[in-house]
Amino acid sequence: MHTIFKFIVALAISSFFQHSALAGAAADAFSRKDYNEAYRQWSKNPDTAEAKLGIGRILLEGLGGPKDSEKGLSKIKEAASAGYSPAVIYLANYYEKAGAYSRAISYLRRLQAKSKSLSRQEKIVTLLGTLTKKPHSTNQNFCKEVKTLSELGGSADKKITRECALNGLPSSITRTQAEAELKGTLATNPSYNSLKRLAPGALNPESASFDPASVLSALLAVDPTLSKGESKELTITGAVSKSICVKLPTANATQKINQLSYCALAALMGDQQLAIISSRAFASGNMGRKSTELALTFAKLAGSPPELNGLQLQMLTETPNKWSEHLEFLSSTAQTLSASDLNAAIRFQSNAASKPVKGYTRVEYAKLLRVSVGNDNIDLEELERVLNARNALPMPTAFAALGGEPEDLASNYELLKKRFSGEKGIRYKLAKTRTSNDLRSFLPLVAELTEVNQTLKQSERIALLEEALSLIERNGITLDAKNAITLGDLFLSVGYDKSTELAPKGYRTAAAVRQQLEQSQGRGTSVNTEATAKLNELIQKITNYLVSPQAVQADEKSNEGEVFSNTRPKPSPKNQAGNALEELDELEEQKIICDRTKLPDICRGVGKTLVKQLQNQRYGLQASDLLDDALSYLRKATEAGDLVAHRYIVDAYEAKQLLSEADRKQSDQSLETLLARGDIGGELRRHLKTINTNAVTQLLTNLGSILTGDRRFSEACSKVRSISQSNQLDDVYDRGLAAAALDSVTCRPRTNQ
Repeated sequence: MHTIFKFIVALAISSFFQHSALAGAAADAFSRKDYNEAYRQWSKNPDTAEAKLGIGRILLEGLGGPKDSEKGLSKIKEAASAGYSPAVIYLANYYEKAGAYSRAISYLRRLQAKSKSLSRQEKIVTLLGTLTKKPHSTNQNFCKEVKTLSELGGSADKKITRECALNGLPSSITRTQAEAELKGTLATNPSYNSLKRLAPGALNPESASFDPASVLSALLAVDPTLSKGESKELTITGAVSKSICVKLPTANATQKINQLSYCALAALMGDQQLAIISSRAFASGNMGRKSTELALTFAKLAGSPPELNGLQLQMLTETPNKWSEHLEFLSSTAQTLSASDLNAAIRFQSNAASKPVKGYTRVEYAKLLRVSVGNDNIDLEELERVLNARNALPMPTAFAALGGEPEDLASNYELLKKRFSGEKGIRYKLAKTRTSNDLRSFLPLVAELTEVNQTLKQSERIALLEEALSLIERNGITLDAKNAITLGDLFLSVGYDKSTELAPKGYRTAAAVRQQLEQSQGRGTSVNTEATAKLNELIQKITNYLVSPQAVQADEKSNEGEVFSNTRPKPSPKNQAGNALEELDELEEQKIICDRTKLPDICRGVGKTLVKQLQNQRYGLQASDLLDDALSYLRKATEAGDLVAHRYIVDAYEAKQLLSEADRKQSDQSLETLLARGDIGGELRRHLKTINTNAVTQLLTNLGSILTGDRRFSEACSKVRSISQSNQLDDVYDRGLAAAALDSVTCRPRTNQ
């Protein structure tokens, strides 16, 4: 037995050295790139892990001969399964280079299980970060590997470590430590991201980290006016509510500040009462600090109630004998007041100046002018009161040079008057003339307006012209030369296009204007030579317009045999121009009914009519106005619950030559609404969008279909044909859309195949 044992030992030792010799010879040959010799040597003992790795690499990489990737990879995996670390390392690198990061990570983790390596852990975190969707801190596996990296002394991302802890996932720090770190950054570098992370704890009264005062302070640093949407979102994230606000303890100063701070955050949810409380707290200093600015901010959140400056001014207004104190306070706070408070204060002061009250001098009036000049929040009506108040003031004294007459009174007065020479001022004066039916003031103001705003829309010029004619008819007056010339110039500036549906209205209006010019011309001696020449010129231009071929053609079509006269012709049922005008008038009536009643069928009908006009005007100057007008009435119909109006919203956008992303989104939303409700008109329009795709896109798609089998256009045509033949379409207009699509270039070739 002893002899046999010695023999076995000797055999084992001999085998070991023989194997070592073979392995060494193979490795030496491999390093010399003599891959055939390496393969021969490893093949002598192929079952060893070293041989499997070596032979596997030669086959996988095609070293010294053809590749056999499948067999080579299988050999290396056998070596790795046997626990041979070089094989595991090789596979990890192989799969990383191949982009198979999950497999690479699997082999790296197998190595880490044997022996932890910092560099290997860094590799795992890097590869896992590539695979993990952002934010990484929400992935448990990623957080676990980052924790391991930190434990090995690696430079793990501190932000990710903190976020992992805050998310309740594995981390090298506790949640409490993470919150403390975040709170520290909040004080030095506040941001919405940090606030949102802290909100769940800092705004939870049951949490040990409850600290609404810090949250409010940081929020005000990020958004001093509390006007950003993210500020309100923060209160939603922290589940802030008024019900919690009123129940918070107030036993000590800290608790009181925390309650007021919490209530201030709750005010962002739109609670007016809490906003008023917060405004008062900042005004009094009860919030922990006194701030007039923040008091005004919360007053605005409350809807600008009569608090702080507004409240003080109102109180002074209610005490007339304190007009001087009121003026001083107004002078220092005018720029911070709401428009309503400011106008009320200006009215109080202009009334005091108009009487004038005892002691009200030109010095006080000069102060009022200083407040009024350059403040666009003051209504023109109140500015007019201020200007008129000057007439009631006592005359300057002999001591004006010694300070009785402020130097800037006259200059500021003139600056204030200029507010009425601009477009807003002219429109204000126009509004007043409408109230008084003052035609002689109306027309000169119209002339001023068109001069100030030379790009006045055609629609507004028409409205002003019609209003002037209505005033003339209502008052039964004959215009003087100046106003008649203004009327004629206004008509010519409208620019009625003889080729559009406005032509009939233009011819009628021209006849009415010419009549007024001729009546003015007949006033005789009161008209000077220059004015007479101008009137003659205008009359001739308008006459040329009336006897143009287009006007004659419109008249001939009437079968009445009469030319346009000096008065407005009365359209007969056979008069096509008259019918066109009646249609326009009917549309305007329908608009008024829609505006007043919001009846969905009426609003939808108006929108549908405008969409039809838009389809004919898509390249015209009116297209943009028509689109806005059509969408306005269609949206009124949808707001009233009308589903069909969504069809015409889609059509309105499709009629536009170029769609913006916003337009496309709105159109798609209406289409989605229709499809969700199973509307047949919506189904039709879904396929029409494909059929009406521009020709270039169609060509490219059809060329691509040779390779891809894409037959979207033929399929869309087929769907429209099926819908049309099913007789499901409930609208003549929709049936026309379907017929036009089937007759289009897109669909005809496919039907003929």
